[in-house]
Formats: sequence, C-alpha cells, structure tokens
Amino acid sequence: MEDIIEKYSGNPSLFFLLISWLIAGGIQMIYHGLLFSRIWWQKPKNSPGPSLPKLSLIVAIHNEEKNLPELLEQLQKQKYPEDWELLFVDDRSTDSSRKLLLEQKKFNSHLNIISINETPAGKSPKKYAIQQGILHAQHNHMVFTDADCRPASEDWLFLMASKFQKNIQFVLGYSPYNFHKGFLNLFIRFETLLSGISYLSLAMWGNPYMGVGRNLAYQKGFFLDHGGFSKHDQILSGDDDLLVNEMANKHNTDWEIHPAAFVYSKPKESWRAFIHQKTRHLSAGVKYRFTDRLLLGCWVISKVFFWLLLPLNLWHFGLSINLLAFGLLVVAVISINIKLSAERLREKVSIWSIPILDLLYVFYYVLTGLRTLFIKQTQWNHHQERHFQQKH
Repeated sequence: MEDIIEKYSGNPSLFFLLISWLIAGGIQMIYHGLLFSRIWWQKPKNSPGPSLPKLSLIVAIHNEEKNLPELLEQLQKQKYPEDWELLFVDDRSTDSSRKLLLEQKKFNSHLNIISINETPAGKSPKKYAIQQGILHAQHNHMVFTDADCRPASEDWLFLMASKFQKNIQFVLGYSPYNFHKGFLNLFIRFETLLSGISYLSLAMWGNPYMGVGRNLAYQKGFFLDHGGFSKHDQILSGDDDLLVNEMANKHNTDWEIHPAAFVYSKPKESWRAFIHQKTRHLSAGVKYRFTDRLLLGCWVISKVFFWLLLPLNLWHFGLSINLLAFGLLVVAVISINIKLSAERLREKVSIWSIPILDLLYVFYYVLTGLRTLFIKQTQWNHHQERHFQQKH
C-alpha cells in the first residue's frame, strides 16, 4: 500500500482518489465494527417492573376497510394484565371503515372511536389525527401502530409497556416487513434492516435519533408538556422520527427488540411505490438535529464513496494485493455485522447477498435523495400513491 501511495502522491487527482477511497472504507469499518454493532451483542437491559401501566393503543386510519378486520382480530388476542384502551382515529374515511369499527365496538370493551371531519389548514393530516388520538386517550402511557401492521405475538403490548420504568418516556420497537419471494421484497427488508441497525444501535449508545410509528410508545404528559408536533406539524412525515429526534435522549429512552415485540407490516409491491414511500420518509431527515444529520451523513457519504470509487481505483491502480485485501476487509466487516444483526432481528438475508444489496442501497439512496429535493409532501400516503399511480 505504501508503494502505491508514494508512486501516485505526485499526481493530485489519483492521489485524492485513492486517499478518499481508503478513508471511506475506514469510516465504514468504524460504523459497522463499532457504532452499528450493538444490535447483536447488546444484552437485555432490564426485566418488567413490579407493575405495568394502563395503556392506550392508538391507531390513526384513513380508508382501511381491507386491513381493519384482521388487525382487530390480532389486537383482541393481546394478553395485557392491566386496563388498556384500543383507540381508533378515523380521519375522513370515505369507505366503510367507521361502520366496521362501530360494529366491532359492540363486542369489544377496549374499543373507542373518534372521527375527524376536517383538518386545519397548514397541518399534516396524519399528525393531526394522531394528536387528536393523544388528546382523547384515556391513559398516560400510549402505544402506536398502523392499520396495515400485525403484532408478532400476543405479548407485544406487555413487552413494550414493561419498558416504562423510572424516567422512561419513549420505547422504540422494531417493525420489519413481511417476507415474500422476489428481489424487491428482499431489498425492502434489507433497507428496513439497515434503518433498524442504525437507529437501535445508536439508541443503545445513548443517542436515540428516530423511531418508527408502526411500533412506538411514549407518554402523553411528556408529549403535551413539550409541545407535541408543533415544531413540524406541516410536514407529512415525522410523527415518529422527528418526534423522537426532538424529544428523546439517553436518559428517557429505552428499546425492545425481543422478536415477540416486533410489529410486521405489508411491503410495497412495486419499485415506484417503494421509492415514492421512501422519498416521503427521507424528507423528514433534513429536519433532524445537526449532529444526527452529520453522523448519518458521514455514514451514507462514506458508503457512496467506498462503493463508487472501488472500480475507479481498481482501474487506475490495478489488482494490487493490498488494495484488494483492504476492500475485502471492509466488505467483510459490513457483511458480518449486518448478518449478525439480521439474525438478532429475525431477518432472512444471505451473507453473500449483502455486498450486492449494500451497493444497490447506494443508488437507491442517491435516487430518493434527489427526489426529495423536488417533491412536496402534503397528504396521507393513500392519496399520494393514487396520485402517483395516475401520473405514471
């Protein structure tokens, strides 16, 4: 390696190319060898306390008649020893969602319903719906999910609520996507896995920067005392990640990654729909704290530099044993960490496919990043996807 550096140090362009690639690879090893490795070696922090809180489970919906029957069936199976409320917030549904809920209320003592007929101008419809659910919640401790999600077990609420001990205000859960055959599904699950590795690992290091609204819990009083969504209620996304980014810290946040506490969701079935969904989610990232944007940006940029500069370095410097050894070491550290983390999070991914998926992730991230600059997000995702499909 030293002979290559010495040979090309007189050529600024090639020298910069080589050094940039080496630095990018080194940064990737730091992230995957240290910062993002807590998932697979972190031991459970604590056990359920002497008492469990009363809970409000809040689900904001919009035209979910296809998802509600199965969701209600799954939620009714939850074994939670304390009093708990199942609160649905119906945001201007035009299908039979409300009728279905009213029928179920006759047989479910936990079930409560509130309806929204109009969203105030300048507010995110989904955030407004969730905030109305919070205001009407009977209990201080709240758990959130979406209508197209399914808890992995009947102990989901118990496991999430058991983390509310001492000063804990936020509980971060994991929400993988259902397994289906096909490369799109594989990549969607890989992207979700990378996201889970990053936000859960950093939370374990004391820097919670986001959560996922499909499996998230926090306290009503804390939410209201700190202004709720007021700082970002015009942005469609962010009812989960921006809220955690703004209010969560190492003292008030815990996590639950027991497989029985996972919440599974339905993945998109086309690349267009998936990219569109992720563009909406990525748009919230620009509102993160500066330190979090810097931390995540360094990871993504170094990933882009490592993969895209790899062929250029091989072209200019040839098949140097040292360069190949370094590149293989970086790929090995990335792949082993992701594979071990995937096993902890019950994700099915072959270690041999990880380098290919990680390379594809670079192009996906660049594409969604560029789309974020030009697309304004103002509606529920159901409306957005219909509009998107009509245009294309």
